[in-house]
Amino acid sequence: MPETSVVLDGTAIRAAAEGVVELWPWEPPRRRGPGRPRPAPEIPEDSWFARR
Repeated sequence: MPETSVVLDGTAIRAAAEGVVELWPWEPPRRRGPGRPRPAPEIPEDSWFARR
């Protein structure tokens, strides 16, 4: 397949970008300190999670 190129008019893309509304701004992930370990979940004895 030969290499090809296409020139696109970016006017519609630029117009769409101007109307963007940011709903959830990016926030860096929170770092957890050593803190307390989470308690183990309660698992019913008849649950398949309880089987080994």
